[in-house]
Amino acid sequence: MKFPLVVLAQIVVVTLPSIAGFDTSPIQIQILNPTNGTVLRAHEESALQADVVDLDGFISQVEFFADAKSFGRLRSRPFSFSFQAEALGQGPHLLSVAAVDNRGNTASSETVQITVLPSAPVVRAVYLIPSNRTFNPAYSNAVYVALTNLQGWYSAQLNTIPEG
Repeated sequence: MKFPLVVLAQIVVVTLPSIAGFDTSPIQIQILNPTNGTVLRAHEESALQADVVDLDGFISQVEFFADAKSFGRLRSRPFSFSFQAEALGQGPHLLSVAAVDNRGNTASSETVQITVLPSAPVVRAVYLIPSNRTFNPAYSNAVYVALTNLQGWYSAQLNTIPEG
């Protein structure tokens, strides 16, 4: 005797939330250096350093911005980018940091305002001692103090140059 073969099939459709749906912790970004209001000389090197944390994943990219223009990217810690202040140009600038995590979530830091001033020349002197004299440390100290005061005065003069 032959029996007919009956196949019963049931299709179950399950909708799973996307991976991003499980991502409940936002990326946290804070610029550590420079701080708001920092003043740099054009000849100085500085570092833009950020603390970036993603509690439920990992950071896949951090991008550094000056005046909304990208000027550096990192994919791993430490999130610190060195730059020469003169690359930004003289005047006020807004720095910020943006990050992307492994799930495609993004976040941006608060902006930090810095000011780049013109380069301040370094004043140097050579203290010569005649061959028929002995070295007197007091004279050397006096010359050093005079040059230090001159450097401070010159820097103060550069800070008071009116913008035109």
